[in-house]
Amino acid sequence: MPKSERLDVSLSSITAKFIEINHLLSKGEKIVVGVSGGRDSMALLHYLHHSGYVCIACHVNYGLRPESTSEEVLVADYCNENQIQFEALRLSPSRIARLKTGNLQANAREVRYQFFENVRSHYEGNAICTAHHRNDRNETFLINAMRGSGLNGLTSLSMKQGWIRRPLLLVSREDIDEYISDNRIPYLDDQSNYKSNYRRNCLSTSDHLFLILGNTSFRK
Repeated sequence: MPKSERLDVSLSSITAKFIEINHLLSKGEKIVVGVSGGRDSMALLHYLHHSGYVCIACHVNYGLRPESTSEEVLVADYCNENQIQFEALRLSPSRIARLKTGNLQANAREVRYQFFENVRSHYEGNAICTAHHRNDRNETFLINAMRGSGLNGLTSLSMKQGWIRRPLLLVSREDIDEYISDNRIPYLDDQSNYKSNYRRNCLSTSDHLFLILGNTSFRK
């Protein structure tokens, strides 16, 4: 096939079609974007901002890692340079202590999504976008299957959930890496990703595991 006729499978093309076909977002809408400062969320923010959406970047500084302040500064600086509304939540020492009581990840997620919803309500936003991508969905499916979940538990990440939209669900990590490189987007890797739950790390390093289950249609 001539080069000019090749199928465009870039992050921009995949995401634009995914949003359009599934009516996830409309141009000109106010979109709350969860931005940690990592490559996934920075790619999402860049894409939405340059695609005509009115973005409100939301960052939660949990104060749990040495990189926390650097991540907040990176996102704040990027938003300032690109004239994107920026909102940050910095947890107090007492709130951090409560966060560590029980399931840290679940508690952090609850804080994060409540903050996103508060910002969306304040700005009368139309949606909340997170940067979950194809690999995240595969991992979630496999982890639930390994836990012996029933049919409901095997449901993976959905594209729509209340106000939440996940426009990158057909995009792979490789697509994101390419997009970040092509557009020279700044980001900081969360080093805890390399030290976290062993089961999820084993799954995340092999996208081929999901293909073994027969789901090879994501990129077709």
